[in-house]
Amino acid sequence: MILPGPGWLLIEVIEVEAKTKSGVYLSQSAKEQEEPQYGKVKEIGKPDIKEGGVVVDAPSFIISDKEGNPQKLHKLERGDTILFKKLTQHDLGFEDLAMLRFESVIGLKLEEEK
Repeated sequence: MILPGPGWLLIEVIEVEAKTKSGVYLSQSAKEQEEPQYGKVKEIGKPDIKEGGVVVDAPSFIISDKEGNPQKLHKLERGDTILFKKLTQHDLGFEDLAMLRFESVIGLKLEEEK
């Protein structure tokens, strides 16, 4: 098991499909330019303490209802699927695992309601 240090996430990188919704297959270079990248959170490091004593904790998201009214605060947890800035992860070289700084997370993928 790999435990991330303060301010880091251990993620499993989710590969982007090489085919668009309209059925066009993307070349490897086009695929590499796409943003953002998806990943599944495996482990979450402890909060990081920056200069001046500023504490940076794992990202949280405000979840809203269909009308846009805030309903709850969701703190990032294991198993969440996140979006992150392309080329900010540090690949570990096995099992599609990578380390990612808290600051690189740009979104949370919500499960669709049925």
